[in-house]
Amino acid sequence: MATPSDTIFPEARDTLLQHLNSVYALAQAVTPHAEAATTLTTQTFQQAFDLLATEPTARPATVSDKQWLFQLLMEVRRTTPPDDSTPPIPLYALRHQLAEEFVERTFPRVFATLPGGLRVLLLLCEVEGLSCTEAGQVLGMEPEEACERLKQAKTAAEASLRSEATMRERHLLNSSLHGDWLTHALRHTVTHDLTTLAPTLFPSLLDAAAQTSPESEPQEVASPSSRHERRSRVVQYSFVVLLLLSAGFLAYIAASLLQRNPETNLIVLSAQEADRINPMLSTTNPGQAEEFIREQLQWRLTLPSIEQATLLGVGILDITEGVSVPVFLYQDNQTQEPITLYTYTYALLQRHPDRLQLAPDIRRQIETDHHFDLHDLGEAKVLVWRNQDDIFVAVIPTDAASLRERIIFPS
Repeated sequence: MATPSDTIFPEARDTLLQHLNSVYALAQAVTPHAEAATTLTTQTFQQAFDLLATEPTARPATVSDKQWLFQLLMEVRRTTPPDDSTPPIPLYALRHQLAEEFVERTFPRVFATLPGGLRVLLLLCEVEGLSCTEAGQVLGMEPEEACERLKQAKTAAEASLRSEATMRERHLLNSSLHGDWLTHALRHTVTHDLTTLAPTLFPSLLDAAAQTSPESEPQEVASPSSRHERRSRVVQYSFVVLLLLSAGFLAYIAASLLQRNPETNLIVLSAQEADRINPMLSTTNPGQAEEFIREQLQWRLTLPSIEQATLLGVGILDITEGVSVPVFLYQDNQTQEPITLYTYTYALLQRHPDRLQLAPDIRRQIETDHHFDLHDLGEAKVLVWRNQDDIFVAVIPTDAASLRERIIFPS
């Protein structure tokens, strides 16, 4: 027997299903676990299909399909008894994952910029497993002083880490990092940054051992005073060696960070790449350019209009490793200068926080409708604004301030 939803026009059904990901994301945000989110999403779409099948005008003309689905979801949730049988997993796991990724990305800089003595104590105690008393013996320090300095090192490391975080990242750290996170961060840093031996070190030690034999040195009976002097020299030498190693670790980390941290500021990246854009499709029709991006990237966007400028074409650029974005090329009708318009999204920044970054002050500046953020990078001027979830970055050789007055937002 056919249900009401079986009679719905296929095109109407397919139009609603285009918003499945968005509806499921909202369902996860308002439910305690994945099973409940799946059930809520299913019920929402079933209700939407039934309503359209029995009453084609059920969706108000002034409301978009996505907004209507969101409203239905919230109505279904309010009328459905909550299911608390399963612990709240998805969002907690996501917060914890994001917090760990931030620590993993940031802690090498934190460790590298701590004072040398604090770095050595953290290395000996948190990574190598020595007690603060044992570490004090290695460093020639009194036990009480070593233990107090270890507390200071932990406090300084956590404070430095939090100072690197934005307000939202600090919220993630507060809600998700517990227990021995500092030990894990230190061990990860040491494993990835400090344990790669120089290729000549081990062979040179073997050579040194081969050149030294027990018969080559006369055996002497050491007096108590001489043994004490040797122990004192060993402690002093050990302290000097540790300080040298610590200095070497710092230099190594700094070099590694410079090598593996490419540019991530999307303002700078956009300006750097503007000169090498070649259109994949030449067109003066904004609708055709939007359709091209929709087909190539499954990315729906609405181009803004720029007064006294002509659209020349559209392309797709790998702005950084593994991240492709739409790029639209315009020409200023008066100056004949190029205008390169990039499109990003907030979701894209969240998926690639280690590759694309937009400073918090810029986000605050553009979070209000019709507000712009202007940057002068010397040879390039950059104008940033947003429309709904899309972030637009225009690069122009000269006056970006006047360009701001020529942007027409979609109605």
